Amino acid sequence: MNLTLTDLLESPPEQIIFDYDGTLATLPIDWPGARQKYVAYLSGLGMDTDALPQERIDRMEEEVIRVQGLSFERAIAFRQELEQSVAGEHREHRSLCDAARALFAKGCTLAILSNNLQQTVRSGLTQLGLEACFSVVLGVDDVGEPKPSPKGLACLQERSGTDWNSSLLIGDSPSTDGAFCKAVGIPFLQVQPDRESST
Repeated sequence: MNLTLTDLLESPPEQIIFDYDGTLATLPIDWPGARQKYVAYLSGLGMDTDALPQERIDRMEEEVIRVQGLSFERAIAFRQELEQSVAGEHREHRSLCDAARALFAKGCTLAILSNNLQQTVRSGLTQLGLEACFSVVLGVDDVGEPKPSPKGLACLQERSGTDWNSSLLIGDSPSTDGAFCKAVGIPFLQVQPDRESST
C-alpha cells in the first residue's frame, strides 16, 4: 500500500503515531560528531567501546545499559546535555506540522514515539505550538529501548489506555520507524525530511 500524506488527510485512522526528529522537526545537531564524542564519554567511564554499534547514540546507550551494566542515568546524561543545548532551535517541517494540526482538528488521537528524550520532544512541541495536539508523548527514556524495538507500542498503550494496534506511524527512517511498524504490524508512512537526521 502506497499511502501518501494527502490520502491520510482525506481518510485518516482514529489513532496516528508520529516520530519527532526528522519528521515534525529537525534538531540542529551534528550527530556523527556527537557519536564520536559519546564514544569518548563512555571510554572515560571505563566502558568497552570496541564492540558498540556506533552508528546511533541510542543503540550505544541501549548496549552499555543492557550488556555492560551502566546506569540509565549515566548512559543518557551525555545526550540530555546535547539535546538540551538546542532547545528553542528545532527546525520545523511545516508540511508535517500542518498535517498534525489538521489531523487533530479532524478528531484523530495523536501520539509521539521518539528515539529522542521526552523533554526534548515536549520542548520542541511547545516551540512549534503543537503541544495541545498530542495526547501522549513518549521518548526513548520512557520506553527504555529505541525503535525499532516493539516495546514502544506496549508503552504507548499502557500510558494512554488506548489500543494503538489499528494506528499507523508517520516517520522518516525506514531502519527505525519502518522496522518498528513491521515488527508491530501497523502501516508506515515514510516522509522525506528537509535534512537527514539520525540520533
